[in-house]
Amino acid sequence: MRASFRVPALLLALTAAACPNLCQPAPPEQPVDVFCRAFSGEISGDPVAEIGTGASEFVPVAEGGRWQAGSGTQGGQHLWLSVRTEGLGPQVKVSYRTLELDGGVINAGFPVSRCLNGRENDQVVVGLTAFLEGPPDYCSRELCGGPFAFEVDVTDNKGHRASDRRSVSGVDFSGGTPPECDGGPSAQAICEGTFVGDAGSDDGGF
Repeated sequence: MRASFRVPALLLALTAAACPNLCQPAPPEQPVDVFCRAFSGEISGDPVAEIGTGASEFVPVAEGGRWQAGSGTQGGQHLWLSVRTEGLGPQVKVSYRTLELDGGVINAGFPVSRCLNGRENDQVVVGLTAFLEGPPDYCSRELCGGPFAFEVDVTDNKGHRASDRRSVSGVDFSGGTPPECDGGPSAQAICEGTFVGDAGSDDGGF
């Protein structure tokens, strides 16, 4: 008779031992996620991130493709960064790095937090500015030094994470060449040191 009560008693003991972890309610959603959910829509699936470019929409970039760049109002240059995600959010933190093809770091940007914008089957963050370091900016490694790699890392407030990387063959400026190059030597010539300015002119060869 006693044996018939041993198995239920054992099950009760195991359930009680597991309950501190299994029976706790899920932590409440952070207020910023509640706010961002109005923009992100329903989020599902495993965490996925796809790096892309574009100032006003997500533009996918194939491996070895070219990247879009822009000029800021104060003359600085930047790469346009956009990200497509699944299974992340509603708010995400986006970090980016530009790298040599062998993995050496060229530039690492500070993480930025954004609400995701929902589409039919996924979410996007569009038009982030990945600022370049000069000096000056138009002579940065990314604009003048040939192929490089662009890497993005995306995390959310639940601890989910995804990353992506592309090799980039070159950079195209939206709206034409950088303002500093208009009517003057090319940024490539300046960066390579092959441009020699007129000693009597105001530019002094930059």
